[in-house]
Amino acid sequence: MAGPLMILLIGSLLQGCKCNVFQINLPKIVQVMTGSCVTVPCSFDVEDKYEQYLNNQCTAIWRSTTTGDVAQLTDRNPQTGDLTKKNCTTTFSNMQTGPTKDYYFRIDCNNPLLWSYSSTYVKIEVTDNFPSPTLTPSTLKIKEGESVSLTCSAPAPCLPHPPTLIWTPKLGDIQETLQENQDKTKFKTSVMNFTASHLYNKQNISCTAGYKKQDGSSDAALTTSLIPDVLYSPKNVTVSVSPSGSVVENSNVTLTCNSDANPAEQNYTWYRADGGQETVIGTGKIFKMKVKTDTKMFFCKAVNEIGKQPSNITHIDVLYSPKKVTVSVSPSGSVLENSNVTLTCNSDANPAEQNYTWYRADGGQETVIGTGKILYIILSTNQKSFFCKAENEVGEQHLNITHIDVLYSPKNVTVSVSPSGSVVENSNVTLTCSSDANPAEQNYTWYEVKAAQEIVTGTGNTLNTTVSTDRDIFFCKAQNDVGEERSNLSHIDVLFPARILFSSKCMKTSNQVSCFCDTAGNPSPTTHWNLHGKPITQPSQMVITHDSLNNSYLRSIITIVEPQDRDLSTLQCFSYNSLGSASKGFCVRCLDNSKENESQILTPVLIGSTVTFLLIICALLVVVWFQKTHYKPKSVAATSGQHEAKEQTKADNSQPSTGTDLSCNNPEKMSKSSADKSEDVVYARLKWRENTKVKEEDIYVNLELSDGSCLNEKKCENGGEHSVSKKEEIESMRAEDKIKNIRKESEVVYAQVKFQTKTPESQ
Repeated sequence: MAGPLMILLIGSLLQGCKCNVFQINLPKIVQVMTGSCVTVPCSFDVEDKYEQYLNNQCTAIWRSTTTGDVAQLTDRNPQTGDLTKKNCTTTFSNMQTGPTKDYYFRIDCNNPLLWSYSSTYVKIEVTDNFPSPTLTPSTLKIKEGESVSLTCSAPAPCLPHPPTLIWTPKLGDIQETLQENQDKTKFKTSVMNFTASHLYNKQNISCTAGYKKQDGSSDAALTTSLIPDVLYSPKNVTVSVSPSGSVVENSNVTLTCNSDANPAEQNYTWYRADGGQETVIGTGKIFKMKVKTDTKMFFCKAVNEIGKQPSNITHIDVLYSPKKVTVSVSPSGSVLENSNVTLTCNSDANPAEQNYTWYRADGGQETVIGTGKILYIILSTNQKSFFCKAENEVGEQHLNITHIDVLYSPKNVTVSVSPSGSVVENSNVTLTCSSDANPAEQNYTWYEVKAAQEIVTGTGNTLNTTVSTDRDIFFCKAQNDVGEERSNLSHIDVLFPARILFSSKCMKTSNQVSCFCDTAGNPSPTTHWNLHGKPITQPSQMVITHDSLNNSYLRSIITIVEPQDRDLSTLQCFSYNSLGSASKGFCVRCLDNSKENESQILTPVLIGSTVTFLLIICALLVVVWFQKTHYKPKSVAATSGQHEAKEQTKADNSQPSTGTDLSCNNPEKMSKSSADKSEDVVYARLKWRENTKVKEEDIYVNLELSDGSCLNEKKCENGGEHSVSKKEEIESMRAEDKIKNIRKESEVVYAQVKFQTKTPESQ
């Protein structure tokens, strides 16, 4: 007890000192809402000699002036300022309602600086009835258009959580500040600046202060409001007519002028506005008159001490049926097909039209397509002529037909051929491209179709061309600014004489020979077979069948049983139609009937072909090497025998391993004839193809070989192809491309050797 008494004694002595340096600044009272925090502003001073004892060990203690109790504020989580800077401002949280008490501040630095400022204290009042915010000015009377500044202020007892200020309604810019009272307590202000409007007259304007609580209860909201008195000139001036609605000419009507104003209106004046002129016709809130066709537009003007305002012009209807009915189209001008357009029906009538009906007038018929003043439609080529009908209780009238220019890409593109019908091959025809379009077509392009390819062949509305078997499919493409469209394929029926195609051939099986005669022609050709110059009438060992591939292509097949017992060297196929004929001889003797060769075809073919290929490659390499290093004209003549031997070897190796006679007579003769010419080998070209799968009982030899083969009828006895030139053969090959499902041939391996005749100098 001696220690505390000594401290109190020292404190008393210090207080009695004339310097009186132990001072503290506190507000007299602070109010706080129950459950909220409170900040007590505080600053102190100590005697100079105790300044040295201010350090971080100093603590702030708040004691009750009556009980000296410190527990009540200690458990409120006090947050004190920096005591080393003599700032003792303290914030207490979650203040609860209880007896109002006075508190003083004590500093304890655990050193000689230990002081209680008990002579100065603060009253902390915790209440549920916290004051509402203050509005300045508290009342408001102002003219419309003038500037207004309203200020809302509310205490801010807790600095960490100042109140929020909210204006209702928010009429303009808002500026908020946190200000300080003389005793260092804080308050928050919010200033709203706006321009007075008649819309704010008698409207409640409020400011709400929101306080955050820490005890878990809802935040508090305190509101203060005012009702402004805004003075303004007449607004919303209107004229009411009795009787309402349509009025028959020369009828009496009563006009009443109504408006909204503050203060209320004092004077009313009436005007007639017909003919674009304003003429005063009377005064007073109510005006009675007789209407005519030229006196049907009126308005009134209301006046008070603030200003004046006229009403809109009121039209009194004089009844008559619709007149001057028109249709407007949006967008105007030409319109693309399938575009959306808006049609509007306009007219002059009184009473105003009650019904609008829309009609389509395409094709000479009137079809109802809709109702209403406005019609939305999608244009098409068969929907482009319209009119509307306007109707009221007096009568009706409709407009002349309105035509809309609908733009569309070419349609119904067709090709016409002149002359029409079937056309002889290599004849001239004129093709014409026709279509329907708006704007009219600007470009035409012609195409011919070859082998599934479309080839541009001309431009312009017409095309003059020559048709043939491979130029018989055409189409055109029409184009304008909107788009393009093509016609269907136009197939021209091209007439051409009968032809025998290169695909014609013979094939041999174990005990029979079958020959195929493939012909083409338009009109469709007819075929028959001749043997020894006479038609074959299908004896027991010969069967003739016909297979029509289409209207222009025919295959005739003759099957001969036991061909070794017959002389077939003069076998011929004849094909003809109304435009011409063709014949072809078949060299059946070229087919080797030896069963020994047949049995050797399957396995030796691959082996022999491989060996032949390797030998020819070696021979080619030797020839190339020899020509580059040793070739001289004179030495060639001296060693021609050796070259002939090599040529003989190459020719032999080029024959298929089946042993079939491909030269119609003897392959040795062909090799010998080449040697007799004393020619030098210039180059050798090998054509190598692998045989397709062949059954032992279904073997045939391809007759379509190069010079020296069985198809070269000039080297076959009693054979030959008649009335067929090389040009016709080429055309047959083109036509042959159109034959479908032709049996695939087995390929023959062969070598082609080109010889160069020696010049006299080289000999």
